Amino acid sequence: MSRVSSLYRLQSLDHELDAARERLGQIEATLATSPEVAAARQRADAAQAALQEARVRLTAAEAEVGTQQNKIRETERRLYSGEVQSPKELKDLENDAASLKRYLTVLEDRQLQAMVAQEEAEGALSKARASLAEAEGARGEQEGELGGERAGLLATVERLEAQREAAIALISPEDIDTYDGLRRTRRGAAVARLDGTTCSRCGVAPSQARIDAARTGEDIVMCGNCGRILYTG
Repeated sequence: MSRVSSLYRLQSLDHELDAARERLGQIEATLATSPEVAAARQRADAAQAALQEARVRLTAAEAEVGTQQNKIRETERRLYSGEVQSPKELKDLENDAASLKRYLTVLEDRQLQAMVAQEEAEGALSKARASLAEAEGARGEQEGELGGERAGLLATVERLEAQREAAIALISPEDIDTYDGLRRTRRGAAVARLDGTTCSRCGVAPSQARIDAARTGEDIVMCGNCGRILYTG
């Protein structure tokens, strides 16, 4: 295998490794967090908080109704107990009882609204918990699939790394330095195949002299435009 062929083979392995490692990074990032589950859990937490607030309001409404009923009972007890003899005081008690009953109706309406609100909050929480369970179930399936893909990619990386080590053993340190430098400065592509008489990376046709020299495969010939190593294949 010629010098340039060896470098092109190394680049092919590096590209495969880059792709596998990039996908592994994506998988690791996906496994680290789950926006869907987090959002579903946030909705469930909000629904739980809303239900708690609805329960507090219902308890307060029930307490107000109970207090008002006690006031009515006490007012009516005094009204009919015979303790009060004054016609004016009796009239005042009658008016108080009527007023208390009117306000009781208002409080009972509030209590009813609070009961409805609590029932709605319970329904919302039930739906939110079902959505959370569904999201967690889907997440579990996703983790299983990604776990299998991750295991396959790790095996691929291990295989490619072994092949890369074997490929590097056939290349001189000087050529490796040249290749690595171009990889860093040429967006990962140090070697460019000649597409006919055109550099496949930059689209510019090298001189015939460069093409003829590159076809031997024994010398490192650079594209005059992009500076990559020319490979004729």
